[in-house]
Amino acid sequence: PADRVVLKYNTLGTDPGPGAHAGDAVVFVGRLTREKGVPTLLRAWTEHGRDLPPLVVVGTGDQEAAVEAAAAATADGRRGAVRPA
Repeated sequence: PADRVVLKYNTLGTDPGPGAHAGDAVVFVGRLTREKGVPTLLRAWTEHGRDLPPLVVVGTGDQEAAVEAAAAATADGRRGAVRPA
């Protein structure tokens, strides 16, 4: 019934604004699956991430081998490497 349904948005009370960007990596945390866009992320990072900070990937799933392959492909010491956590 409508009187028992509550809609709660996933939001912040106040916009914190841009971060300080003080970190030295970009982090993906989640399930390593196609549905989460892992293949797209890895393809984009290996093709266009050379000038970006390292991508740290945290999670488990059926795309773990793809993360390991991307890490091996970017292990040349370049800035935009993929690193499994």
